[in-house]
Amino acid sequence: MYKKKPLLIFLLSVLVSANVYSLPELKTSAGVGINLTGDLGGGYIYFGGYNTASYYGLGVFSFFDLTFVEVNLGIFMASGYWKSNSESDTGGTIPLLPGLDIGLLVKYPFKMKNDSFSVFPLLGISNRVLLGFSKTRWDEKYHFQDVDYNVFWFKFGGGFDFSKTDIIYLRINILYGFRLENKWEREEKKWDIYNYYHYLLGHGFDIRFAFGFRL
Repeated sequence: MYKKKPLLIFLLSVLVSANVYSLPELKTSAGVGINLTGDLGGGYIYFGGYNTASYYGLGVFSFFDLTFVEVNLGIFMASGYWKSNSESDTGGTIPLLPGLDIGLLVKYPFKMKNDSFSVFPLLGISNRVLLGFSKTRWDEKYHFQDVDYNVFWFKFGGGFDFSKTDIIYLRINILYGFRLENKWEREEKKWDIYNYYHYLLGHGFDIRFAFGFRL
């Protein structure tokens, strides 16, 4: 125990000298930006095959920030691909669809020695709602409805703020996340007469670029 004390003291002194260990000031800000997003997985394995769906999109969002918490609201447009190894259908294109994200992130900013730059880890949740789905043979055959993809996400990652003024700053967040089963995936399990159904974990990313304004 005593042998570890010099190392602990050394690490704390390095943090203090870099001005990273000081507590951040409580400040409020708001901003707008663009968001690159994607759902890379999910779907299910059944007796004799699998069905998966993935999509990618681009959108805009706004946020309100209170140092340790960020609340955000965004809209996006996305399209993707349906894949299946079924003999009757091998997949196809998911048509363009609009979506809505409502999220909450907690963070702890570390201010670097350069006052214009700070970094922070991120952890949070979001509710993703798809607002519409074009009527094609995909949703008619597989029973897609507007609510089938609505789902909660759990996200983690990091970001940084860069500013040269006391008012405006640039914020970049990179997040990765995992989601719960959506309605489509849950309802398909009802057809599993062989008790072989396995849910495939849904996962995806968000890359956000925004300008913030301190209030």
